[in-house]
Amino acid sequence: MNQIQMQHRTFERYETDRFEAIEKLLQNLPDFIMNVDEEGRIIYVNRDLENYTQDQVIGKNFKDFTDPDYADLFSKRIDKIFKSGNSDSIIIKGKSYSIENAWYEVRFGPVVQNGVVKSVILIVTDITRRVEAENALSVSESKYRLLAENMSDFVWVVDKDLIFTYVSPSVKNFLGYDASDLMGREWLDILTAKAKELLENELWKLSGYARKNTSISVDFQFIDKDGNPVWSETKISLMKNDLNYPEGFLGISRDITDRKKSEEQLKKLNMELERSNSELEHFAYVASHDLQEPLRMVSEFLTLLSDKYNHKLEKEAKTYINFAVDGARRMQAMINDLLEFSRITTSEKKYDIVNLNKVLKNILSDMKFKIEDSNAEISYDYLPDVYGDSIQIGLVFQNLISNSIKFCNKEFPEINISCRDLGHGLEITVQDNGSGFNKKDADRIFQIFERLEDHSFTEGNGIGLAMCKKIIERHGGSIKAESEINKGTRITFTLPKNEKI
Repeated sequence: MNQIQMQHRTFERYETDRFEAIEKLLQNLPDFIMNVDEEGRIIYVNRDLENYTQDQVIGKNFKDFTDPDYADLFSKRIDKIFKSGNSDSIIIKGKSYSIENAWYEVRFGPVVQNGVVKSVILIVTDITRRVEAENALSVSESKYRLLAENMSDFVWVVDKDLIFTYVSPSVKNFLGYDASDLMGREWLDILTAKAKELLENELWKLSGYARKNTSISVDFQFIDKDGNPVWSETKISLMKNDLNYPEGFLGISRDITDRKKSEEQLKKLNMELERSNSELEHFAYVASHDLQEPLRMVSEFLTLLSDKYNHKLEKEAKTYINFAVDGARRMQAMINDLLEFSRITTSEKKYDIVNLNKVLKNILSDMKFKIEDSNAEISYDYLPDVYGDSIQIGLVFQNLISNSIKFCNKEFPEINISCRDLGHGLEITVQDNGSGFNKKDADRIFQIFERLEDHSFTEGNGIGLAMCKKIIERHGGSIKAESEINKGTRITFTLPKNEKI
């Protein structure tokens, strides 16, 4: 055997091996492949058909093995390719081994030799799962699109370059644009400069590699079609592709312009109220302080007049002088109370943990003689710690206990101080068995200089409960009174428990 014959045989073995490898590859493809000539005869199939071997179908007409519903359609496509030389494809519905309704993509391609179409290859691919997934996605998209297009909120989608790819019709009411006006435009074009600065940073964090959240909620301003800023409360969610890479953002924006205007108006009103209160408190302090000196002079000269000319005055004149001195004394007491009331709100907050039991015991010790003179029985629960100003809280207890003693049952005066834990704070109640008052006056008794009884019969200036209310509210709590005539009075107030105000 000469060298040329050896090379020829080697080449033949190579070609045979290559052909067998290609054949094995084709046989193991998931697709079904068929090659037919111009008369429709089958030249090649890559594997057996159902109930037929490859050898049994070779040379037969492809129509003999094709669903009758599609035989003529396939024949027309094959004829068209023989004439045009162009590829084609169709999607058909049929049966598979496992399911009744399967979907297939059939691709037709020419086999050309020397510029002439010699045969046509048909490649049939089972796309049932793909079609089902596309149908499910289509239904889902239709449902969410219907939802988005019927929402009053502005729904929008932008790609990773922040170009609008979807805009809901509600943008018309929100910003005055038609949806088509914004499609293809850059989202940042319709934001204020401040919003751009804020959101470029927020979106970078949302889509960055170190992202922890996939959505954010943020308030910012759009610019409407007329160039006016429009406040929005917007939730922005990161959209990712199948490889989990960011591909855009979904936003839902709600118009909160009216709310922002109301908040701004409320802020201005609060600032004005604070200024007004500050001026009023300053006026009360100054006025009270400046009234002290002339009042002191009136009181002192009346006392001198009474002492020096007492023997020369008639009984009626002495009575008039005593009335004037008593009035000056009460005016002095009212001014001092007014100064104290003013100091409550103007003094710096010096809050810390307060031992209520210690504060209450100190107050009861200071009031020892007053309590003994009244024969009052005072009982109290264990009181947990609170957060606040110990001196001001002590003043609350002093005023409430003093008030209860003043109006308690004269024969068996009883006062009970109880406590209830609210979790976030304490509810403290001071209950007496006194004369009580009409429930319609429950709010009135906390007003400054407001008294329900004649000052001729009881001491005090009607400022004690007003001070209590001011102190409790300054601590972030609340106070209320409950009572009925001849059934005693219950004053309840709340204080924060070990929490900073």
